[in-house]
Formats: sequence, structure tokens, C-alpha cells
Amino acid sequence: MTRWLTIGEVVGVTQLSEDAIYRALRAGRLRGSKCGGSWRVMPADLEAWFAAGCPGSQRPVRVDEPVRARRRGGTVARLRAIEEEAA
Repeated sequence: MTRWLTIGEVVGVTQLSEDAIYRALRAGRLRGSKCGGSWRVMPADLEAWFAAGCPGSQRPVRVDEPVRARRRGGTVARLRAIEEEAA
């Protein structure tokens, strides 16, 4: 079973503000579900949103950023670690 991420975990992984994450969720740009009044996001949906350049976050992202992040141990590496932890 895949583990859902909380907003706090999404903020920690992406290093974006909570407001940016909530804005993307409410606009439907980042897929998520409300569970008991709290948002939850699947790691695969977060990775797809990040790979698309975080539309709706108002943060400029270059096309090559996910590759650089992987080398530096950034967002993509943190997502992979969370997925491996859940497995």
C-alpha cells in the first residue's frame, strides 16, 4: 500500500510554502484528497506535479531542475526515499 503524504511532508519535500501547496490543491493543479478535513497527496502525484514545473505555485522552475535535484539529494531523491520507506 502506498503511503499518502501530509501537507507538512509535501512542504518538506518541495521546500515550497504551505500556501503554495494549498493554492495548487484548491486549483486542481496538484492532485490530492481531503481526509478528515486534512489534505493528503500521493507521492506519484507530487512527483508528476513537480516534473511539470509546479504549475500554480508561482515559483519559476527550470526544466532540468528535477535532474539537478536528484544529484544533490533534493526533491526527487526525498520522494524516492519516502516511497521506499512505505514499501
